[in-house]
Amino acid sequence: MAAMPMTPKQLRHALSRLGLTQISAAHALGVAPRTVRQWIAGDRRIAEPAARLLAIWVAHPDLLLRPRKRS
Repeated sequence: MAAMPMTPKQLRHALSRLGLTQISAAHALGVAPRTVRQWIAGDRRIAEPAARLLAIWVAHPDLLLRPRKRS
């Protein structure tokens, strides 16, 4: 049985919980920022692998590799 697809509202909530901007989420997920904007706007279905990865990151935020701050 397939899981319910992630909704734009759930995506916004996940990004908020993780402290990710749309651009940083795009980089972390390996997609274009435009894709994340389309997901949030509901113009494009959120890819299941991205939704699963976000769900894992929300459950285990320590698994999310954050970019290093430049000195």
